[in-house]
Amino acid sequence: SNGVITHSGFSTTTEALYLNKKLWSIPIKSQIEQKINSDYLKKLGVFTEELNYTNLIDWLDSSLVNWEWSDPTKEIIEKIYGEN
Repeated sequence: SNGVITHSGFSTTTEALYLNKKLWSIPIKSQIEQKINSDYLKKLGVFTEELNYTNLIDWLDSSLVNWEWSDPTKEIIEKIYGEN
């Protein structure tokens, strides 16, 4: 796929960003964690508007979010073992 339209949960949104997919994340109403995730995703440049025809056209015309994932494993191990 070229893009993903999903709710603002953690798993699908993270996977879409990792796979460099265009992402539209719509928070489920009355779910505070969805709203918080959506707010952070919006700061990254992810489209988070409500689903309607006009927004669909805007999203289709929008560009990808250039987000790069970096593997933190080495830094985590160094912190656990106290190495610098």
